[in-house]
Amino acid sequence: MNNTLCIAEWQSFGVEEIESALQGDKANQSENKALQDAKIEKAKKIFYEFKDFACGKGNHNFLNHHGKNRLKARNYVGLIQTKSGFCLEILPKTFKNKNSQNDGFKERKNEIENAKNLLLNLLKSLKNSPFKQSEFAKLKTQKMPLLEIFANMFLNELEKLIKKGLKSDYTELRQNQKFLKGKLLFSQNLRQNLAHKERFFTQSDEFNTDIAPNRLIASTLLLLKECNFSIKTSTKILQSRFVFDEISPSKNIDKDFEKCVNLRHFKSYELLLLWCKIFLKKQSFTHYNGGEMAFALLFDMNKLFESFVARHLKKY
Repeated sequence: MNNTLCIAEWQSFGVEEIESALQGDKANQSENKALQDAKIEKAKKIFYEFKDFACGKGNHNFLNHHGKNRLKARNYVGLIQTKSGFCLEILPKTFKNKNSQNDGFKERKNEIENAKNLLLNLLKSLKNSPFKQSEFAKLKTQKMPLLEIFANMFLNELEKLIKKGLKSDYTELRQNQKFLKGKLLFSQNLRQNLAHKERFFTQSDEFNTDIAPNRLIASTLLLLKECNFSIKTSTKILQSRFVFDEISPSKNIDKDFEKCVNLRHFKSYELLLLWCKIFLKKQSFTHYNGGEMAFALLFDMNKLFESFVARHLKKY
C-alpha cells in the first residue's frame, strides 16, 4: 500500500486524492466492498489529521482550508507526515498531480522525479545547510519519499564518521560513590552523606564518548527510528544505533547544540550536526504546530528561489 501523496505548491487535495494514493499505481478492481470501505475510512481519517494540522496556530501559512472538504497547499515545499505514517509531499509547481486515469503511470512518475530533483537542487543552494554538500547522485531519489531521502543523506554522512571513529572528550561527572576519586564537593557531600560516612560526593573529569555531539546524533537516530521507512533504510538506522548504544540521548537539545559551537577537533561532525538541527529542531525556514504530526519539514519557496538565483548569478 502506498503511503505518500505528491501535490504541487498551491494545489488542493481531499479524501479522494488520499484514497487514490492509498490504492497505489494500479487500483485493485476485484477488491470486495468491505476492503474498499476500509480504505475510504482510512483516507477520511488521514484527511482529518491534515485538517487538524491546518487548524494549528500559524499553520494556515502551510495548509489552507479550501472549501468544506478540501485543503490547499501554499508557497511552502517539503513534507508533512502524520503519526499513522502517511506522508504529504509538496513539490515545486512545475509538477501537477493530475488524474492518474488520464495520464500514464510512467509519465507521472517522471514528473514526480523531475520535481524532486528540482527541489533538491534548490535546497543545495542554501547557505549553512547540509544539502549543499550532500551527494544526491548516489541516491535513487525517484524511488524514495522525501523524508527517506533526507534520512539517507544523514545516514551516509554518519557512516563516514563511524568509519573514522567517534570522538571522545572530557566531561564533568558528579556522583556519589564509595571511594574518593577527583574533587570532593563538601556542601553536596554533607547533604547527601550525613548518615553515610563511607560515601563521597565527588566531581571528576571522565574521557568518554558520551558528549554533546554524540548525544545529538543518538537523539536523531531515535527520532528516525519512529518514522515509516523501507526495510533497507530502517536496517541502516538500527545498525547505526548499535554503535551509539552506550551513548545516552540528549536531555537538553538546545544546551547540547550550544556546547557544540566552540568544540575544537570536531570538523568531521559539522555536516552531521546540521542534519541533526534539521531533524531535531525542525530548522527549515519555518515553525509549525500540530499534535497529530509525526514530522514536518517545510521550506519557503520564495526564499529557496531567491537563494537559487543568487547562487547562479554569483556563479556566472
